[in-house]
Amino acid sequence: MTETITKSLRESPTARWFALILVSSTMFFAYMFVDVLSPLKDLLESKRGWSSENFGTVGGSEFVLNVFVFFLIFAGIILDKIGVRRTALLSSSLMVLGASIKMYGVSDAFSSDLALYKAFDGFSLFGLIDPLPASAVMACIGFMIFGCGVEMAGITVSKAIVKWFKGKELALAMGLEMAIARLGVFAIFRLSPYLSDGQYITLPVAVCTLLLLIGFLTFLIYFFLDRKLDQQENIELAPEDEFKISDLKAIFTSKTFLIVAGLCVLYYSAIFPFQKFASDMLSSRLEITAKDASALFSFFPLGAMILTPLLGFFLDTRGKGATMLIVGAVLMMTCHLIFALTPVAVFTYPVAICAIIVLGVSFSLVPAALWPSVPKLVDNKVLGSAYAVIFWIQNIGLLSVPIIIGATLDRTNEGVGKNQTEIKAGIDNIKKHTDILFEDAQKLDSLRLITSDIFIGKTIQKNKEVKENLDELTLVYRNKEKRHIVVDKLKEQVSLYSELNSPYSNAAITDINFNLNKIDNIEGGSIYNYRIPMLIFALFGVMAFVLGFWLKIEDRKKGYGLELPNKKSKLM
Repeated sequence: MTETITKSLRESPTARWFALILVSSTMFFAYMFVDVLSPLKDLLESKRGWSSENFGTVGGSEFVLNVFVFFLIFAGIILDKIGVRRTALLSSSLMVLGASIKMYGVSDAFSSDLALYKAFDGFSLFGLIDPLPASAVMACIGFMIFGCGVEMAGITVSKAIVKWFKGKELALAMGLEMAIARLGVFAIFRLSPYLSDGQYITLPVAVCTLLLLIGFLTFLIYFFLDRKLDQQENIELAPEDEFKISDLKAIFTSKTFLIVAGLCVLYYSAIFPFQKFASDMLSSRLEITAKDASALFSFFPLGAMILTPLLGFFLDTRGKGATMLIVGAVLMMTCHLIFALTPVAVFTYPVAICAIIVLGVSFSLVPAALWPSVPKLVDNKVLGSAYAVIFWIQNIGLLSVPIIIGATLDRTNEGVGKNQTEIKAGIDNIKKHTDILFEDAQKLDSLRLITSDIFIGKTIQKNKEVKENLDELTLVYRNKEKRHIVVDKLKEQVSLYSELNSPYSNAAITDINFNLNKIDNIEGGSIYNYRIPMLIFALFGVMAFVLGFWLKIEDRKKGYGLELPNKKSKLM
């Protein structure tokens, strides 16, 4: 009986792996929400009036409070003060709150009739950023709050895993948690375009917000499991885990730590901001739908999800951490150069898939080697502070890079966003008219106002052809020559509806032809050229390679043990 009472839950594989599933599920949902808008860039431009810079600003807003009000540092202090389980509930509450505000901001409910909408519209931060539509401002506010919650949750989950798996399958547990979280990226790049169906923005965001609410419930279940563990073991925080302001000096004066921090910010700045633009980049380069581009890119986190735990096991048993960092930087640079410099005629599906696979391998190598290297470079006394600072530095890049990329995209593709919006608006109007005209033809037939079966049969066939050509126009609208060919076909086909000879049909045909002419006569580019943004991402890879090589030299000189297996190394 005594043995049963004193046995810790940590000694039960079922209990500790169940705890891992609970906390990993919440991070899975959080990663889904982070990129829910990434496949919807074109919709946000056409239906909400966002520019590429606006899109990048919203993407970067996730990290504003973490960087400028040092919330990430405070999150570490909060975690030390109130413990894992209470911080978990606080972080998930912030995520749900922020997600709800963002959902409201991009929804139709936040309309131009509202005083708050009018107050927010055109906000430009004293001219420092491109003026934001009100929907983008509200989305930024929500994403800032969500960002505080998700970063706090990330630290909390790491602490929770250490708490449950210390002295056991710690490396494997951390790798699996990261893999599950990345599965959320794969899921949302598949799910978001499917839910939006080329027209709905709110639905994908609403679904992800609901999933975050479920994530709050999984953290709530974890709360009671964690409390039971504390009651059994009377766990207290180790002294080195407590954050102290005085420790910052030792961290910032460590050259090797600053090299690792630089590697971190460069690497993650070339990955996570890229994810937000990847679907639109692939859609522009391959001239495919946003849905197909999102599905194509979804395989990137899937490969990383599979490889990361395996590479973590390799690092634990064989080492080569510094080498893995260098190789990861080279692969990342190679991928972005492929996206930037491959000629249009050569850039095909197989080339894109190969580049995505290369990036996936890089995304596995660097995190697997980076985080276990930190304890080898700093004293245990400042290890907790070091992780807090490195996350804060990383957030600076994650905040600024999406804004830089969005602004660069707008500056190097002047008028493209406006042209795309006008073309899509024209296509939408044509689709509405043709659908109503076909319904009118069927109604007239049922009322025997048109008795010719030949006419109705011809109308059905022509309507099918019109829809096929409208679908093709939706696909090729970026290419001016292909767009012109499809528009000419549609002009011939819609003339059939004139046989309906009704006031609506005559007015509709006039409006259809007006929109077709407008689409056909649009001057200037309608395809985003991503060369310069991708070269910027590649430059981050070059700089990361230099820092990785420098780190390896420092390791040889001072013997940090970065190339040694983790299981054989001792904390400094």
